[in-house]
Amino acid sequence: MSVKRSELLARCIPILDAAKDGKPVEDSFVELKSELPEEAKAARVLAGSANAAGGESVIWLVGIDEKSRKVVGASKDELSSWYPSLERSFDGPAPKLSMVENIPTGSQIVVAMVFETDEAPYVVTRGQDSRDVPWREGNRTRSAYRQELVRTLDAPSLLPVVDVPSAAFRSKRDSSGHVSQIIFHAQIYVKPRNDRTVVFPRHDCKAFVEIPGSLPKTPFDSIWLFPAEDRLKNSVVPDDVNFNGPKALYLMAFIGPVFGFNGQKAKVEVSLLPVNSRQPVVIQQEVTLQVEPETTKRLHQEANDIDPWKPRPFRL
Repeated sequence: MSVKRSELLARCIPILDAAKDGKPVEDSFVELKSELPEEAKAARVLAGSANAAGGESVIWLVGIDEKSRKVVGASKDELSSWYPSLERSFDGPAPKLSMVENIPTGSQIVVAMVFETDEAPYVVTRGQDSRDVPWREGNRTRSAYRQELVRTLDAPSLLPVVDVPSAAFRSKRDSSGHVSQIIFHAQIYVKPRNDRTVVFPRHDCKAFVEIPGSLPKTPFDSIWLFPAEDRLKNSVVPDDVNFNGPKALYLMAFIGPVFGFNGQKAKVEVSLLPVNSRQPVVIQQEVTLQVEPETTKRLHQEANDIDPWKPRPFRL
């Protein structure tokens, strides 16, 4: 999954701060390097991380020594010859270098490199007739086990295709007419790529909203996902969702009154992690926040109904 520049900075700066403060780096897919390592050795470490990443991007931060917790600085000019040489150590494709950014840290510069991992498994050469499929485990790189190779090869096929026929925001108001909660509604249609049962655990569902120039990427307070046919059943409590064929689902994400309905475009990102997959299904939707019309007392009461399953039309 590719990383945007803003996401890269938001992810790397806390890691650099933690490293300088002597705290461990908790992100499994971020490597700290004091300098660019020798290409053949770097290829095996990078391949191991990329094979274990399950489709997530791998990030290297060059210019900081994890052991001494000192920023020693680096320059991305060195990459012009280093990366092409590293690619030659792979039998087949190497993890694609998709982004290089200089991150100022005090008086020094740390170079952040983002590698994409969607062509796994990655194989490195070890002599004329020898090959290896590395695997990263903790802080060491070893050869992959059979079950890990099977999982790497099968992981992309586990991710279903998701369509979003409709999506909208609705506000919930208190007795005085003030917005007390904002709810994102979406109808989604999931199409599995195989005949296996797809399970979306409730605790692995996440959603975020962002309004460029107004609201940074912010998590929703809670998210509900359930079969579309259960939407009008008052007794249904959202739980894990499982199915083994095409399925219409309904999604609701709740957040406090952190923005208004003033014509801006809100970007919503929903992440659903299927069981037995290291890579989530990501849904991205852009919805215009239109000004709500004047409502009657009856409609205010409807909006404040404590029963979230009561049928009501969408309104912006």
